[in-house]
Amino acid sequence: MCLYIFSLCFSYIEGDDAATVMYHLMGRKAEMQPPYSSYHSMFDIILSVLDAKNEPFIRGFSICISFIFGLLSLCLLAHIIFLKNGNNHKHSFYGLLLLPFIIPEVLFSSLLVNPTMISISGLLLSHIFLLKFLKNGKWTHLTFSVLLFGLGASFRWSCGFYLFILFGEYILYQANGFKEVLSKIFSKKMVFVFLMYTLSVVFFIYLSGYSPTDIYMTYSEGNSIMQRKETSLLSLGAVAITFLTPALIFLLIAGVYYDFKHATYKNGILFLIGLFPYLIIGLYPSYKYMITLIVPLILLSVSGMKLMNHKGGKVLVICTIFLPWIIGVNVTSSSAWGPGFELKNKVGNELSIDAGFNPDNFVKLNTVELVFKSGMAMPTLEGPRPLFGFSYCLFEEWKDFVYDLDLNRNESVNYAIDNNLSILQDVQHSYMTNKLIELGYMTKHKANRRIRSSKVRDFVKDTDTVTVSVLKSKNELFDIENIKSLKLKQSEVVIYTQYTNIISKLKTKYKENFSQKSAHWGILKIP
Repeated sequence: MCLYIFSLCFSYIEGDDAATVMYHLMGRKAEMQPPYSSYHSMFDIILSVLDAKNEPFIRGFSICISFIFGLLSLCLLAHIIFLKNGNNHKHSFYGLLLLPFIIPEVLFSSLLVNPTMISISGLLLSHIFLLKFLKNGKWTHLTFSVLLFGLGASFRWSCGFYLFILFGEYILYQANGFKEVLSKIFSKKMVFVFLMYTLSVVFFIYLSGYSPTDIYMTYSEGNSIMQRKETSLLSLGAVAITFLTPALIFLLIAGVYYDFKHATYKNGILFLIGLFPYLIIGLYPSYKYMITLIVPLILLSVSGMKLMNHKGGKVLVICTIFLPWIIGVNVTSSSAWGPGFELKNKVGNELSIDAGFNPDNFVKLNTVELVFKSGMAMPTLEGPRPLFGFSYCLFEEWKDFVYDLDLNRNESVNYAIDNNLSILQDVQHSYMTNKLIELGYMTKHKANRRIRSSKVRDFVKDTDTVTVSVLKSKNELFDIENIKSLKLKQSEVVIYTQYTNIISKLKTKYKENFSQKSAHWGILKIP
């Protein structure tokens, strides 16, 4: 609880947060600003009851509700584990008490606008009612389970893959053997039950404004994005570091060993059934992406906790859990990130656009040092993550880092306002537009208003106007003729980017014509 309270702050952590809120600030009209994504549809329904003109309140509410449901999900996980491990309260208690230390991402994921926390809470509650139904046969419990599953999945559609966990639970509890699984009577019953779960998901998503066709198109598009995604080992490591920790990996291996040694295979089977959809759409070592596997992962970890029955095993478990919280890894590199949990405003090294955008191609690691403080800050799609030293980050440095990023955005927007300049973005995040609305600016332009290939909107407050242009691709930042074609009102423009390497490339490309102000923004003189 202390970790949560010390770390909570009310600034945007990443661009998706801002885009989610922007839809509501623009009157919840898709032509003015489309929703961040259809797969958060029920979350948008919840936010639609709030005052659309109050950006700080919508932002604060969105972060708070994600934070509260993050806490609730831990309580629901605890209840499920105790229901399933009725005769093993001691190790279940240890496993759940230590869960935030084993998987720090359960804490980090609750510190931003994250409908996934609401979704998984609904699905865990559905799981609890299914377990009750399997034990007492009361159809009211199954009804609650079905309805809660549909409601939970409508907050983040991809969490519907949790259905495979419930499917595995049903099989493992109801079937006495492989032959019974294949029997016609059992199969018909199973198909009926899980058809109800599927229809529940479709029903609640329909209530939130989307059709079955929309569901299919969204899942297809998500699968296509995963297949096109360029693999970066550095990015994968950054995403995985707070999820697939040394402690979790060690306890999973120990848990699998213990269960096989004692011929108890249910936890492993449940994990494999839950893993099935990811084998089709692709594996990605992100807690948010693979959150539907959290129950079997904890069950296997609890089995691994039984090593604590031995003195040597107890020391080993404690060390693997707590050393990453005490010792961080500082790394000096050619990147703006690090060496600690920090961003360098100016790097100084030249970086050509020819290096591409995969950090594996241009980030050079120089020195590595173990320290008793936060490890190197690493960028992820869900905000920065430390390279170990988790306790220092959450208690001391997280808030400072997030507030510094927000201060940078303030500085860039205020510079544009004070100097009557336009703002140029490389991708469709909403940091700048939300900041302008927070300051009292508003636009009447639709989201798809274009000048050539760029989206361009004017934000007005009294007699002041700030133009925000979003380029079609990052590469267009390096085409000065394309920037000139936007017919900007001044010979200078403020450029804001989410990607620190782009600032280095802009400095290399435009040299003295580009004045870097921080790791995320600068001023380009247009010759």
